[in-house]
Amino acid sequence: GGAAATLSQIQAQIITQNCTGCHVGAAPRPNNAPFSLENVDSTYANLVNRRSLRNNKADSIRVVPGRSDLSYLIRLLQGNGDPPTRQMPPLATQNKLNNAQIQQVQSWIDAGAQKN
Repeated sequence: GGAAATLSQIQAQIITQNCTGCHVGAAPRPNNAPFSLENVDSTYANLVNRRSLRNNKADSIRVVPGRSDLSYLIRLLQGNGDPPTRQMPPLATQNKLNNAQIQQVQSWIDAGAQKN
């Protein structure tokens, strides 16, 4: 139970600590990360209703509001993505999110993936 995490909470507690090492600032970015997740505005713009750049399949929308089960981001966080990017953060960083962190992201998506 409890209230769903907000994007601001996820940004501060998860994304800034685990994702912005690569997904930050203007191109060129570290490790050729294709987009920035450096603040709530860029995170929302680059994740919600946006198709993966590396996967053109119909099921590659990064965040489908209300449907974490259809959101490619969740598969990446769980390590179930498609090659060449099976997991985010990448295995090389040894920085896999724990189940509680992934559940926070899922709860935000299932609650409608609001920019809050």
